[in-house]
Amino acid sequence: MLYARLLYVARADIRSASPPPDSLAPSLSFLHGALLPDALWWPLVDASRTLLLTGVLALIHPGELIQIFCGVAVGICYAMLQIWCAPFRMPGNNLLSLGANLALVFNLLSSLGVQFNASYDAHKAIDPEVLEIILFIAGSAVLLATLFTLCVALSRRLTPEQLRQYLL
Repeated sequence: MLYARLLYVARADIRSASPPPDSLAPSLSFLHGALLPDALWWPLVDASRTLLLTGVLALIHPGELIQIFCGVAVGICYAMLQIWCAPFRMPGNNLLSLGANLALVFNLLSSLGVQFNASYDAHKAIDPEVLEIILFIAGSAVLLATLFTLCVALSRRLTPEQLRQYLL
């Protein structure tokens, strides 16, 4: 709620090209610096995703397939919202965020497969090697996207301040 209140109070100054010297906008740049001016609400969306995946879903049929299925649904919804909104100033940050969201979805899907195999042992509907490959690809995707973004930033011969802004 503090995010929302701070960004709401300073929204006009954040969106203006030159905020007044006594504005909160420069002090809050750690919250909105990497975001487009129209996407000031994105930290709240990201915090709600975390709350849903770690808090609310823990209460929905713990240990059952429906719990992981709900997590997959939430992950897909947030990935689609991130694609639709593209809230970050730099395309590399949008790509990295999308890669992280998709890796989360792949991890949840493979967890769903592991739980399915554990629940229905006699039928082994999903090959465990396929699940291992999916988990490896999901983990590697985030690492590769991060390295790619860093290489693009370094190839542009950015100053340290520009590089810090790019990576935030």
